[in-house]
Amino acid sequence: PSRRIFEKLFLRLKLSYDHLESELLRKCFLACSFYAEKQEVNVIELIHWWIYEGYIDLTEEMALLEAYEKGAHLIADLRDASMIQVRDGGLIKFNDVMRDLALIIKSKEFIKKIDQKLLEAPDREAWEEAEMISLKENQITSLEQNPNCPNLTCLHLCSNHQLRKISPEFFEQMPELRFLDLSWTGIDSLPRSISHLVKLRLLDLDFCRSLRNITGVGALKQLITLDLSATPIEELPVEIGELTQLRRLHMFATVHLKRVASGILPRLCFLEILKMGGSSYAWQSEGLVGEASLQELLGLRRLDDLALVVRSVTDFEFFDQSTSLQSWKDDVTIECRILETSTTMKFEGKFNKWESEFEEEDMVAKILAAASSMVD
Repeated sequence: PSRRIFEKLFLRLKLSYDHLESELLRKCFLACSFYAEKQEVNVIELIHWWIYEGYIDLTEEMALLEAYEKGAHLIADLRDASMIQVRDGGLIKFNDVMRDLALIIKSKEFIKKIDQKLLEAPDREAWEEAEMISLKENQITSLEQNPNCPNLTCLHLCSNHQLRKISPEFFEQMPELRFLDLSWTGIDSLPRSISHLVKLRLLDLDFCRSLRNITGVGALKQLITLDLSATPIEELPVEIGELTQLRRLHMFATVHLKRVASGILPRLCFLEILKMGGSSYAWQSEGLVGEASLQELLGLRRLDDLALVVRSVTDFEFFDQSTSLQSWKDDVTIECRILETSTTMKFEGKFNKWESEFEEEDMVAKILAAASSMVD
């Protein structure tokens, strides 16, 4: 009886899928089912995924917020068709049957081998029909092959901590790749074939603890998101300035970053999110010769989410008083750590005010000092 019930449920869901009003909605459902490794998925992450896949057209005139609104309409359509559930807290819920349905529909095109203790990637032949591949959380040490993947749009290789070698030719035959996650791997450089990924929209390299050389990234002209967080890079490469479509640049916890050359950031005229919290690079109102300065940063008119470190109170005052900053203030979110005082200042445009947060050890010292004075 339970099998018959399951089959009836499955057929009902398949009917719902077939009756979705557009091919776009069917693609969105299949993609989010592939993306969902747990029963719940963050809405914003899912919408980013759809943007990278090209299901949401992000034009130059459009801000990310507008793309989120388009994504929200697609989510509402899938919810109304009973394909997903939308929960409080910006979460989308899937059930196992839904994921099974998607994986059956795309059995040849979706390859998911997550946390299976794989020592090697699947054979070259397995890649040929694939559209999306996830080999996350395995024990793959090298990728020596040169797979022919004419339809591959998404490749997850993250959390293969021992992955140190990718053959120079590996990406040569992936002309449609849009999403590449190499985070938490052991690579120290990008293979030269990275420059072939001319349609790539996301490159995730965060927590690649050995990565010091990202030569070739400048060829990725369609890149929307680049994540270099917690990598040991010491200098932001000049070729980053070639990524003129970039909307999100994450360099959180780049504790070895010593230099950002002048002239790079002004070319990123569409940049909306810049995350440099916890970086060792401290911005100044007037940078050293040949280095980026706060004045240069403030020229990025589309920024609405910014985290950075400034060297001194004087630099922070310059930042706060800048007329450019005033033009941001309607909807911008800023987190600014002042190195000189170990203070973190936070600004929310909707409240139009700064609030300060001391580092934990400073706060403890203040509490102890206050307690001591009360005893006295």
